[in-house]
Amino acid sequence: MKRIRYPSKPLRTAWKRIRDELRLRTAFILLIVAVIAVIGLVVRYYAKTERDVILERGRYLLNTCIKHAIINSGFKEIRAESGPGNQLSLAFSYGGDRSMQSITDIVTIKLRQHEFGIIGTHALEDREGLIFFVDFQGRPVGTLTFLPAGTKGKIEIAEPRVSRRPLLVIIIDDFGYSNNGVVGGFLKLPAAITVSVIPGHQYSRWTASEAQKAGKEIMIHMPMESEIAEMNHGEDQFMLRIRHSNYEIEQRIQAAVMELPEAVGMNNHMGSLATADRLIMEKVMISLRNRGLYFIDSLTSPKSIAYEVARENGVAAAVRTVFLDNNRDKSEIQAQFEKVIRIAEKHRKAVAVGHVYPQTLEVLQYLLESGKLAGVELMFASQIVTG
Repeated sequence: MKRIRYPSKPLRTAWKRIRDELRLRTAFILLIVAVIAVIGLVVRYYAKTERDVILERGRYLLNTCIKHAIINSGFKEIRAESGPGNQLSLAFSYGGDRSMQSITDIVTIKLRQHEFGIIGTHALEDREGLIFFVDFQGRPVGTLTFLPAGTKGKIEIAEPRVSRRPLLVIIIDDFGYSNNGVVGGFLKLPAAITVSVIPGHQYSRWTASEAQKAGKEIMIHMPMESEIAEMNHGEDQFMLRIRHSNYEIEQRIQAAVMELPEAVGMNNHMGSLATADRLIMEKVMISLRNRGLYFIDSLTSPKSIAYEVARENGVAAAVRTVFLDNNRDKSEIQAQFEKVIRIAEKHRKAVAVGHVYPQTLEVLQYLLESGKLAGVELMFASQIVTG
């Protein structure tokens, strides 16, 4: 039988083709990896460059505009030097008639005018004085130290205790009407939620007690007179009206505090008329100051002067940034959350106010479970008020 010989050349050619294709694929993959690495290096370079630009811009403004504004406010410069991380350290002296609060107010106003923020403060323990840790567009740029005139000796600068993430306060209003599953859902949330309870309702007392057990912070959601007359009913024994005397204001706040002793602060329920009235706001703030309670202006009216009057009367205060659920559509509520997060990222903190709605609860549960709030640090209202 004759043996048939098959040609080997086509087989060699096939193997060569396969080998060449593998080499091409390997070269292509290596090229892609190299391109990705180069892009990563470029991105890191420009990110670093942008941070450096922000730092230099912040140092320049701090050493010119801010320094001159502080000097023009009656302070005397006593030191200017570079600190750790190329940050700027400025020190000023002040006369004996200055209070820490007046210094804080002046510094806060001057910094805000140029997009600076205060990311921490430190009171000197062994002598009078105050240190402000300052950032510019989210990047720490230096410190401002204020010492009484005639102070001698080296000042040791403490490390600021600040969060690296923006701060977000979530206040949920209108607790007290019921004890249903929505109320229970808010109390079970694994997050720092500030619960604002309207006094005088069937479940007001119960809610405050249960919220405290759940590790939440409690506020008094104090009824205040609205510009819309039809809305001024339902909490008559607690509502603060512009015609009320000092005695009536004090008695109503006292009644609310006695019903909700867990409360550490207050915000306004309605109040578009009351919060625009300086006389009644002064009465309210004096009462809160005497009790050591803070105030959050829900800002139900653009005419509100509640925050301004609170600061004038030495009450720690803050202002609502965004209402979460004026529209109860869940996609709209999520959009409001995204909005307030952007504001917090820009200004380092923000205050969101929502209500005991099932839609608000569902969106908040989703955001917590999905990690979409991981970029901010949730805080109680008492942790971000300034006084």
